[in-house]
Amino acid sequence: LIVTHWSIPSEPAVELTTRMVELQRTGIAKNWAQAHQIASLEMIGSIGPSEYAHPANWAGFAVFGAYSN
Repeated sequence: LIVTHWSIPSEPAVELTTRMVELQRTGIAKNWAQAHQIASLEMIGSIGPSEYAHPANWAGFAVFGAYSN
């Protein structure tokens, strides 16, 4: 379950969640929490427009009850 603590604009939300799924699916991330961490750091550093680096666009997400094989 991925939830947000506040409303996040659609474009950065899609970028972050899509990247999380890709990281988990390809095995780059060991679990959903790590996928969230990597995707967030990538948004801060390089993915999308520079305004995506602002915490309002990524810091509100939290991963709860994640299970990974």
